[in-house]
Amino acid sequence: MLITTTATNDPIFFIHHSMIDHMWELWRTRQQTRTQRETVYPPDNALCSSRSHFANNIMAPFAPLQNLDGLSNGYTDNLYEYAPRPRCSQLNTNGCGSKYLFCDLSGENPHCASKIVLGGNCSGYRYNEDRCYGGVCRNNICVRVTTITTTTPTMITRPPPAVEETCFNEQQCCASYAARDECRRNPSYMNLWCRASCGLCRPTTYNLNTECSNRHSNCISWSNQGECTRNPSWMRENCRQACNACVPTRMQACGSACELINPIINNSLKLRNFE
Repeated sequence: MLITTTATNDPIFFIHHSMIDHMWELWRTRQQTRTQRETVYPPDNALCSSRSHFANNIMAPFAPLQNLDGLSNGYTDNLYEYAPRPRCSQLNTNGCGSKYLFCDLSGENPHCASKIVLGGNCSGYRYNEDRCYGGVCRNNICVRVTTITTTTPTMITRPPPAVEETCFNEQQCCASYAARDECRRNPSYMNLWCRASCGLCRPTTYNLNTECSNRHSNCISWSNQGECTRNPSWMRENCRQACNACVPTRMQACGSACELINPIINNSLKLRNFE
């Protein structure tokens, strides 16, 4: 994987980067606030990286997204989550929950490890662990046998995850803008920030016309963490009840007081408020 132009040809490339991304996401959630996770980006410095990596440059080939958008909380809010590391112990050697893993008891701390391929060296284990994939350990080598008696791992049964909503507006004036035909007149902005009101997606767990509600299952938790203040734009649209932001209504807050314009200023689309 040393040569970047061919690194993705190696299947382990994706596993390696998933692990790195997991470590990075753990650090972000433990060391940064929700707002910091979306705004703290290395300063632009041509001595350190190509200008294509600068915060406000287009995230090729995903225009109009910018590199800074890659820090969005939306990825782990709506698209994916990291599963906990499988664990086992002396008392629960079947805890790894996969036919590709076994409980390695050879060290001080039992842990789940990948099974050894046929023909691989299986020496160094004192507790006769079920360590060979599709075989058994004979004379320190994993070999296939005609009849294989293995311990069936106990699968860890978890309740199915709740269906998490993925269709949201990013700020509370989207409904007003959509009513003024801005989805058609300003698609570059509206398609990015007002997907629900523009009909680019359809909410499945909430009614878009309900004025005062919590549209995300984590609204109360985020409110308790101070996100109503740190991230008011998104929270006033999607967690109005948890933020006690039901008054004024969206129409009162966004009616004729704001007008959407669509110039590109410093490579970003912005809202301008008019008195």
